[in-house]
Amino acid sequence: MTCRDVCPESAIRMEPRMGGPFLPRLDAEACTSCGACIGPCPADAIEAFEISDEKEEVHV
Repeated sequence: MTCRDVCPESAIRMEPRMGGPFLPRLDAEACTSCGACIGPCPADAIEAFEISDEKEEVHV
């Protein structure tokens, strides 16, 4: 849940799942693509990639 905790926009929430770990869910409207969640993620499950010349998008 580190990625959720470091997100300055609270754009990541964790959904409980039966028999497994929580699943991160990204609120794309709240995400500013700042990348603050990328480094702290213990599972390396977050990456940023360019979707246009002007903006990068963060995916969880």
